[in-house]
Amino acid sequence: MAEILPFRGLIYDVQKVGDLSLVTAPPYDVISEKAKPGYYAKHPYNVIRLELGDGSSDQGRYRLCAQDLDDWEKRGILIRERDPAFYYYQVDFLSNGGRRRTRRGFIGLCRLEEFEKEMILPHERIHEEQKEDRLRVLRACQANLSQIFSLYSDREHTIHPLFERYITAPPLFDYLDEKKIHHTVWSIKEPSLLHQIRETMKEKTLFIADGHHRFEAALAYKKEMERKSPTTGKEAFHYVMMYFCPFEDEGLTILPSHRLIFNLGGFDRVSFELELQRYFQKKDFPFNPQNESAQRIEFFQRLEEAGARGNAFGLYIQGNDYCSLLQLKKELDLPAMIGRKTPAVLQKLDVIILHRIILEQLLRLGEKEQDQHRIQIVKNGQRAIDLVREGKFQIVFLLNPPKVEEVREVASAREFMPQKSTFFYPKLPTGLVINKIVQGETIDDLTL
Repeated sequence: MAEILPFRGLIYDVQKVGDLSLVTAPPYDVISEKAKPGYYAKHPYNVIRLELGDGSSDQGRYRLCAQDLDDWEKRGILIRERDPAFYYYQVDFLSNGGRRRTRRGFIGLCRLEEFEKEMILPHERIHEEQKEDRLRVLRACQANLSQIFSLYSDREHTIHPLFERYITAPPLFDYLDEKKIHHTVWSIKEPSLLHQIRETMKEKTLFIADGHHRFEAALAYKKEMERKSPTTGKEAFHYVMMYFCPFEDEGLTILPSHRLIFNLGGFDRVSFELELQRYFQKKDFPFNPQNESAQRIEFFQRLEEAGARGNAFGLYIQGNDYCSLLQLKKELDLPAMIGRKTPAVLQKLDVIILHRIILEQLLRLGEKEQDQHRIQIVKNGQRAIDLVREGKFQIVFLLNPPKVEEVREVASAREFMPQKSTFFYPKLPTGLVINKIVQGETIDDLTL
């Protein structure tokens, strides 16, 4: 049973910072080194200073994060709402195909539970060093600076209609970011609604879509606090800030994660393509300077169609004048090829088939070699092909995005997808609302 609560959010005072797009930022782990200076330059109160300090890599940056958070609150840059609320968040964006989409959900607190209780389920493993980094930020700031993205089932569509009557009022925040993504947030404090949402969400199992490191850091922080002194279970550190979105939401979008391969010594593209045809039906889409744009469009359409019917990949190799569509042959003994010890729920995933059959068996890349020195991930398929054509990489494997239902099945089976298998889009901006973990404050104070 999930325990979901409203809370008193710490929010930017737009009268002092102006355009919210200047002070929010993407999650810390998707901001590239190249992009970081731009966020520091945008505004002196950009939230990146709370997430990453002053940009330095030394240990003192955690102290600087906490100092800035304290200073901004004292100056009234950040203000804490007087009453608890759920924060209803709507994001309008263009999909890869150029279609306008809308994703809806709400932000609240969730009681931290161990995964073994199966109330909250992950779908990815974490890196301990990233967890430790987030734990240090949490210790220093004593605040959840960004939301964990969670999913829940709502086949009867009960949650969104509960909010509908309240979002006719003016929003708390309404802005366009640099990518022309439209973000709208409402602070909803009506006691009857808060009660309805809490009661309706009790029956839900939650699935972590994004934010595994932050969730496990929050669990670790809770355990640290419990060791320090006796607790009642009502202290604020027993909870973490989450965004809750239904699996059934029409705007829920996962982007593909294309694999760019490099540093392959002695690679022979002719023999590699012959080997591929032992396992895959291969169809080439040849191009020339006159028809390349149209052929690429046709290729990606066929890749999507093939993915709806079974396991399929796209392939482009440096020096080729064609892209290839690879469709797994039906007659193969897939469990034998992948390994019968691999759980059935994982055997059918495109990314598992790619890594086990193609990368490991054909390209001889062991699991330990499948790192950033051999593989890079790009979301834009057209850009990925361009990078190979420019000679920066040797091969690109083009994937369809994993299906939302696959994420649910893997997590429900208590299994894990490979790292960077899912990229939920758009990412939740950091800076929409912050959850302060105030010592001595309990959930009774938060939910009055």
